[in-house]
Amino acid sequence: MALAAAKEAKRKNEELFFNFNMNSSIGYRSACFGKYNDAIKYFDKALEIADDDKVLPLIIARCKALSRLEKNDLAYIDAKLARTNKPDNILALENSAYILYKKSNFEDSIVFYYQGLKKRRKPEYFCNGVKVGDETIQVCIGRKSGVLFDQNHLRRTVIDICFRDLKSHFGSERDISRKKILNLLTSIPKRSQMRM
Repeated sequence: MALAAAKEAKRKNEELFFNFNMNSSIGYRSACFGKYNDAIKYFDKALEIADDDKVLPLIIARCKALSRLEKNDLAYIDAKLARTNKPDNILALENSAYILYKKSNFEDSIVFYYQGLKKRRKPEYFCNGVKVGDETIQVCIGRKSGVLFDQNHLRRTVIDICFRDLKSHFGSERDISRKKILNLLTSIPKRSQMRM
């Protein structure tokens, strides 16, 4: 009787091991072919029967598949779970940074990329992540963001341009004054008031 129970337990263990390997392999293969919905299904099945030491790679793989499907909120939950399980894992750190960047949370993304850069310099995805995140912030609000005009500055520029054109057309400043130009410009209806 004990021998039959041992054989049954061994058979169940082998079946679970087979199912785990099969589901995780099909999930990884589906992700390689770009079938991320299928990959997520197989990763979920594999996670249900996985041992504790095999959970982290599956969570990271599912996180990548979710981020490729633009389900960044779910992917960030997986990335956070992977980071809490093993904070020193480089892939979990890189996934968190990448997902935060895709969610337009550039500052936190740079923080995670920089933490990974301190741990590992090669391959250069952490260094590139810091550079890209910094460049994005500079383009949005930094020195590369371009000239920001307020309405008064823009109006003044338009008036100056019109005044120069009218001055060259009429010949002298005495013929036309800034007040006349200002009255002329304010009498023109705005786009919102115009009928289309």
